[in-house]
Amino acid sequence: MKQTPIALIMSRIFNAPLMVHEPKLDVFFVAFKDRLGIDIPENLAEEAPAKYKLSTEAKNGSRQTADKPQAVAIIPVFDTLVHAHSQMQSYSGMTSYMYVRNQFKAALSNKDVSAIILHIDSPGGEAHGVRELAQEIYEARGEKPIYAVVDEHAFSAAYYIASAADRIYVPNTGGVGSVGVIAKHIDQSRYEEKEGFKVTSIYAGSRKNELSPHEPLTDEAAQTIREMVNLHYDLFVEAVARNRGLSEQNIRGTEAALYWGKNAIRAGLADEIGTLETAIKTALTPKGAAHIKTTGGTLPGKETIMEGKEAIVPKTIEELAAMYPDLATELREQGAKSVDVTGAVKDAVSQESDRILGLADIQFGADAGKNFREIIQTGTTVEQYQAIAAVNPPAATRSAEGKLMGEMLDEIKKAGTETPGMGGDLDVSAMPEGTEKWQAEYARNPELQTEFKAAETYVAFKKGVSEGRVKILGKEVK
Repeated sequence: MKQTPIALIMSRIFNAPLMVHEPKLDVFFVAFKDRLGIDIPENLAEEAPAKYKLSTEAKNGSRQTADKPQAVAIIPVFDTLVHAHSQMQSYSGMTSYMYVRNQFKAALSNKDVSAIILHIDSPGGEAHGVRELAQEIYEARGEKPIYAVVDEHAFSAAYYIASAADRIYVPNTGGVGSVGVIAKHIDQSRYEEKEGFKVTSIYAGSRKNELSPHEPLTDEAAQTIREMVNLHYDLFVEAVARNRGLSEQNIRGTEAALYWGKNAIRAGLADEIGTLETAIKTALTPKGAAHIKTTGGTLPGKETIMEGKEAIVPKTIEELAAMYPDLATELREQGAKSVDVTGAVKDAVSQESDRILGLADIQFGADAGKNFREIIQTGTTVEQYQAIAAVNPPAATRSAEGKLMGEMLDEIKKAGTETPGMGGDLDVSAMPEGTEKWQAEYARNPELQTEFKAAETYVAFKKGVSEGRVKILGKEVK
């Protein structure tokens, strides 16, 4: 017995996983509320997006076999998406996966067609059948450039198809996403009871009748639907992540949200702001195929960038910039705006130095702090300062510390202003102990230059030793 349109519609809407934008379901419910016994607010039909209420006749004007302006095939993917055609078309308008597949195969095999454009404006539709279509489109990558143009919506199953293309164009106000799966069950039992009739089901197998609309949904039946939804969702996420060169975690993280215009590009769900005309112009350029790239870089599963029948692999930065002039310009602009790391580090070091020296002023007094600042400016290292520091009694006061530090600073400055003896045949060992000898020793001894970073530091160290103000534990200093 042939199914009635209502029975067919109900079987394809309820208890089945759908990849459709939620407002589109409202159109179904408004259209069939009387036949299904559903109470719908009177203003729901008015609030349903007008985009989804356009007549089938108006849209059929674009539903021809793949157009071929010059060498580009344009395949319309409009309205609700279903696995195959049926009488549902007279109620809501639709495109079947079978139709898209046939048009795609024809364009792919046509030698006169150099590029394929999927012209998409759809809220999505049935989950069954879309995976196979998207997989077929994805596997055709590399044979011919495949573009998806969003005009204005590509949600759920429609985005599933778009993601399989090499490149996705979206207008500023266009939306993509809704990477999720939904299923609904209707319980008509109370309505039927109110109307005075009851449906009795006779079946074999305890779970044969578990999704019946004539009975409340059981927990076991709800779990069945949930598992079915999760299965389709996992496959959906896996395919989109692969197609777009993103991680599955990123796709799940969208939580089936909608992304519009530039936000879609930032999320990695589209590649460029553009329209159908943009895609056509790109496809018709001599190097149109060279524009094919995804946000993640090279095409997932394709290691080369295609141009005609030959694979072009850029080997230098110059070649890459020549193939992607827009990207090169964008990278240069981003580089100009990048953070001056060297300057930022320098500022941070200066700020930290000021903080530490400010604490030194408080701890040791203004005089000692001032001297300490000047010692730091000489470039003296911690090790060198330890070597020339005098050993003070435990009870040394702040003023004593300041005086001692001042004396050490005088020695460092004095050593830095005197010129080392650099006579070519000078016998350093015969020189009297003093600044000139120590400078000459430093100039001629690489080991000293390694241990002491500057001649003045070594001179200050030697002077401290000669005056008995420097001691190194466990070692005799001469």
